[in-house]
Amino acid sequence: MRVAVVDIGTNSTRLLVAEVADGRLIGELARETEITRLGEGVDGAGRLSPAAMARVRDTSGRYRDRIDRLHADRVVAQYLAVHGNKFTDDAERQIERLKHSGGRQIPNDFEFRSIPGISREVGEKLERVRPGTLGQAGRIPGVTPAAVAILDVYLSLASVS
Repeated sequence: MRVAVVDIGTNSTRLLVAEVADGRLIGELARETEITRLGEGVDGAGRLSPAAMARVRDTSGRYRDRIDRLHADRVVAQYLAVHGNKFTDDAERQIERLKHSGGRQIPNDFEFRSIPGISREVGEKLERVRPGTLGQAGRIPGVTPAAVAILDVYLSLASVS
């Protein structure tokens, strides 16, 4: 199955298009990062600026074209737009979803190190501890909420392939 993942964060918007089989990454077809600065000015204004949203919209449009050309079977969007202590509505919804997915099971043979977007250090910790659920993974010191969110995306991909 060909899967595209779009990650919209505070400073950058990223794209990964890959072949996935049996819940494992087989090969990358595209990987891009665009600095979009979605969080620019949010500390002062308390909200996202129209210019920042336009940058993300333009980048997302280019990514959509690339996804279409690569014939992705599934598109997963990850919204983790967080800046300081202020969250966008999408980030709040994402965090709420992650709270409820804490019981999601992680297969015993899951290869944490194969996940793009998770640091080598976090991948090694996950491999060493071998958490059985997302909730357990999130309680490992040094495993960030972003890493848990990325793990959640890959577990979702595994469930559809």
